[in-house]
Amino acid sequence: MYGVLSGDEAVIRINDLFRQVRLTGWILSDYWSVEERRNELVKEVWKLLESKVLEPYTGAVFDLSDFKFAIQKSEEVGRGGKVLLKS
Repeated sequence: MYGVLSGDEAVIRINDLFRQVRLTGWILSDYWSVEERRNELVKEVWKLLESKVLEPYTGAVFDLSDFKFAIQKSEEVGRGGKVLLKS
């Protein structure tokens, strides 16, 4: 799974093509613009998260009081997952 919210290009290594990796893509905006489809998508994602089929890729966790540092960390390229705040 690959997200491109940052606007960066997705890159695949040539070795992956030789391993017969299959790529498929879809654009969330196609689904997100229609409320009924959006609600169904959210329900399905929650089911997958609850059953641990999908697990969020999380990075560093910061106390809420360290929010400024957390924001800086979230803007780093290659930070290793989503930056989380805890209270």
